[in-house]
Amino acid sequence: MKEQKNFFERYKPVFEIVCRILGNGWRVNLLDDCQYRIKLTSPDFKNYSIHIRMRKEG
Repeated sequence: MKEQKNFFERYKPVFEIVCRILGNGWRVNLLDDCQYRIKLTSPDFKNYSIHIRMRKEG
């Protein structure tokens, strides 16, 4: 049986493309170990980060 990918594994490739669109320095933060959230960071914006998570339905 094929194992389901978690949110991070499923959407990481999408947000790597988003990082390229945002500009130089933006990266998916691999130090954030949450499976249900993606964090985008840039060294040019040290006090800012972008957090993406799946909206809970219901």
